[in-house]
Amino acid sequence: MLDYVGQNVDARRAMAQCGLMEPDQIDPRIVQLVRNEMAPGAWTFEVEQL
Repeated sequence: MLDYVGQNVDARRAMAQCGLMEPDQIDPRIVQLVRNEMAPGAWTFEVEQL
């Protein structure tokens, strides 16, 4: 999930707010959008929108 953390980021604080979730805790539509699969030859992950 993406979250705007502001222009002046305290990296330690931002990382401390991160957590792990099991796929069954997330709406299945969102799980499909955040599979973290990269196409062959791609350089970055792309964000898909609902």
